[in-house]
Amino acid sequence: MVAAVGIDAYLWKGVDSSFGLMGIVASFGIANSLARQNKVDGVSAGIIALSSFIVVTPFVSGETGTGIPVGYMGSKGLFVAMILGIISASIFCWFIKRDIQIKLPDSVPPAVARIFSALIPGAAIITLWLVVFAVLDKMNIGNIHDIMMIVLGGPLGLLGNNIFGTIIAIIARRKNASKMTKAMAPLTLTPGIFNINEPAMFGLPIVMNVSLIIPFILAPVANAVISYVAMASGLVARTKGITVSWTMPPILSGFLITGNHISGAILQLVCILVDVAIYWFFYKAVEKQNLALEAVEANEVMN
Repeated sequence: MVAAVGIDAYLWKGVDSSFGLMGIVASFGIANSLARQNKVDGVSAGIIALSSFIVVTPFVSGETGTGIPVGYMGSKGLFVAMILGIISASIFCWFIKRDIQIKLPDSVPPAVARIFSALIPGAAIITLWLVVFAVLDKMNIGNIHDIMMIVLGGPLGLLGNNIFGTIIAIIARRKNASKMTKAMAPLTLTPGIFNINEPAMFGLPIVMNVSLIIPFILAPVANAVISYVAMASGLVARTKGITVSWTMPPILSGFLITGNHISGAILQLVCILVDVAIYWFFYKAVEKQNLALEAVEANEVMN
């Protein structure tokens, strides 16, 4: 109906101009936040990370000129933006804290001095990502966005995103669970069964939570390795190109996308158990922080 009245193009323009910028915004925001936490210039770190994001993103050329594909600026580039933002900010902090920078006299305005201070680390970081882009391009193995989508996005798509709700629900059954966990369990488990993971991602939160960044990266990699080995060895039937709804619960979706083969469901069950094991100890650390914070708040109320 929207296409019939001719406004679909304008609606997509609005989507691409807002949600379609998630990758770019994330690359700047993550680097900026991490740098500020380390007491260095966050704006410079964010700009360098944003520039690096553009460096590793392939350009497309046409009659009207050269540009960046909209898809890579949005959710498709989010994995790269997160990883690149963290790495770029960490390198930037390393340079600044070791005084590897251009220092100007105190009489120079701080805004100008910060620009010159960022030149050396900025050149090093952008050059690093340029080399990464060039190597991948010359080896003809695709760009870093596509690689991350395969390494991280593929296993997440096969597994489904219900893992966080599962872990929270298990821990919430303990008598000494924090109020946060007990409150989040029903909000994350049921939607998580249908791969609606926003309550866990932004409610705990998992997004930009340093305590959970290691399992957030490690679990999909483990899924990728397990899935590849299982399918390559013939233990699990390969996917048949069958498309299922993204809200299809895991185990059932594994059964369907492998052509109604029980091995696909078993593979997803194994991946879920592995992910629970990976996340378990990290989330227990988060749980200790929640309990400590709640204890402090309780003492403040009593006093």
